[in-house]
Amino acid sequence: MTLFAASIAFALAGCKFVTDESAGSLLNEKLGGETTAYATNRNAFSHSARNLTREQRRTFEVGDSFFEQNWVSAPASTDARDGLGPTFNAQSCSSCHVLDGRAKPPTHPGDPERGLLLRLSVPDQQEGGNPGPVPKYGIQLQDRALNGIEPEGRFEVRYVEIHGEFADGEPFSLLEPHYVITDLAFGDLPANVMVSPRIAPAIIGMGLLESVKTSDILARA
Repeated sequence: MTLFAASIAFALAGCKFVTDESAGSLLNEKLGGETTAYATNRNAFSHSARNLTREQRRTFEVGDSFFEQNWVSAPASTDARDGLGPTFNAQSCSSCHVLDGRAKPPTHPGDPERGLLLRLSVPDQQEGGNPGPVPKYGIQLQDRALNGIEPEGRFEVRYVEIHGEFADGEPFSLLEPHYVITDLAFGDLPANVMVSPRIAPAIIGMGLLESVKTSDILARA
């Protein structure tokens, strides 16, 4: 039994199963109030709030087009979408935030799926300070670049299978990821470098959070 299967079994044990009779009523519930959009297909995270005005929806579609389309290097005829590079992680936002949802890590070395990046930092020299950027590399490894330019470096994920057993003797196996950074353009990373892998998160609802005024948040602190 894998740990994943055990987690699913545990989760289902605390769930109330949806019957055919109750499914219809659930689909009519407005879980997001007047913003609710009813969608069960692969584009479910890509809809705008349903209570937007016509002008607001037009603004949403313009912003979404910037999110979906590839950026290009400057100078270019598309001066509204130029400025890519010289080094970068992806050519478009949607390359990582696929269909506005959460990305997935690569399953094997050379996996073309994007959405995973490596944050870099070194301990702050001041006591109690936050981690700081890595000299020559900043705070994020840029593993892609324009033609004729070398990326800051490349990395791949290698998995090691770990075997164990639960307290009752039931065996399980886990995959432990190891992040290997190669082809560094500006010399070796410091010995005390800290590497933090990050998966692109789902962005649904971020506009609603952005619309909350800072003063309202502070008033409830």
